[in-house]
Amino acid sequence: MLTTAHTITSAEDLQTFVECYDRAFGTQVLKQEFLEGCEEVFLFRDHEGTPVAGYTINRQQAYRTLDFIPDAFASFYREEATGLQTYELGTIWVDESRRNGREKLEMWVHIFGNMLSRADTVMVGSTASEEIYRFYLRYGVKLAYQGPMQVGDGGLVQGWIVYLDDISTSKVPEMYEQLSRRLGR
Repeated sequence: MLTTAHTITSAEDLQTFVECYDRAFGTQVLKQEFLEGCEEVFLFRDHEGTPVAGYTINRQQAYRTLDFIPDAFASFYREEATGLQTYELGTIWVDESRRNGREKLEMWVHIFGNMLSRADTVMVGSTASEEIYRFYLRYGVKLAYQGPMQVGDGGLVQGWIVYLDDISTSKVPEMYEQLSRRLGR
């Protein structure tokens, strides 16, 4: 079944996003206030209206990602980003029961399409998921940081911050086409 991506802004939908994200990662790190400051929040629902995936686009250079890494690294990256046109692709989640299904592919087609529409800006992303990091590598991102990241309970996990500064040298266009064909679009 096809999923539908909705750009959401209502407090109820933002709270649904927070709950689904936290459930997907087994943590309570996402705050609704962060989502309210994002340029776009996408929530994917299946044909029955059940939330199955989501992600955000954030243009505010105080990037949430940098709050979770050691201050020395965060300060360096904040300074590096000053004056650049950037956006943060983040809070990517897929419901556990859908991680090997069509919904995950549909979400990545949507993400890649969004990236292609922003080809003139630098994409910054982060993850504490090795699976997502490996996927990022497949489309040609560059590693900016690898090391400890704080999680909601104050513990540390392995994390990665990546960026893509030239989409034309990446595999994003090719992967977008491949996944679109695979989905029959």
